[in-house]
Amino acid sequence: MKKWFVTLLLAAMASSLSAQDFMGQTKQRSAVRWGLIAGLNAADFKLVDTRVDIENKMGWQVGMMASIPLGEIMSIDPQIIYVHQTMDLSHPDARRTGELTSHSIDVPLALEFKIVGPLRLFAGPVFTVLNDSKGSFGEQDLEYSGVRTTLSYTVGAEVRLFDRLRLDLRYNGQFKDKDNVNLPDDMGGVGKMRTRWASFNVGYYF
Repeated sequence: MKKWFVTLLLAAMASSLSAQDFMGQTKQRSAVRWGLIAGLNAADFKLVDTRVDIENKMGWQVGMMASIPLGEIMSIDPQIIYVHQTMDLSHPDARRTGELTSHSIDVPLALEFKIVGPLRLFAGPVFTVLNDSKGSFGEQDLEYSGVRTTLSYTVGAEVRLFDRLRLDLRYNGQFKDKDNVNLPDDMGGVGKMRTRWASFNVGYYF
């Protein structure tokens, strides 16, 4: 999954370079714009109806973005983002502790509105097309099909500077809990995962 995503990023960067002529001057920009984006996220993973304690760590994300205008004040902003999140696991009746890492590829499809000056607001669905979760609990290896739901949502605000630099703060939430999350037997066997997080991102439109 990581190799696939890095290949996609390199292909996007190569197409940006090919859009320049031999004098180094950029060709006329089309209405549709694209760029790169990266940031940090503070997640809140919580197992529902279990006694498992989760300590969430700071995560990160990186990806590509586009902006498709639908008029003077509105646009559709699709993105492809690789998200990395990590959490520590513990149980009051178990002397072992563990760590679980979630890797996912998200496709946010937000509708964005210009409000005033550089300020924009956006909201829309997020499709998690790939999710892989691995970790350990004591000496036991943990491997999940994923702890994220395939459909969630995002809302946020963006400041656009110099018509190219994007700074945004967003909140990601779930419409419902993730069912059938596998756990070690002494941690409950099967549980439900509730996930939400906030993230700060910096992007650049070419």
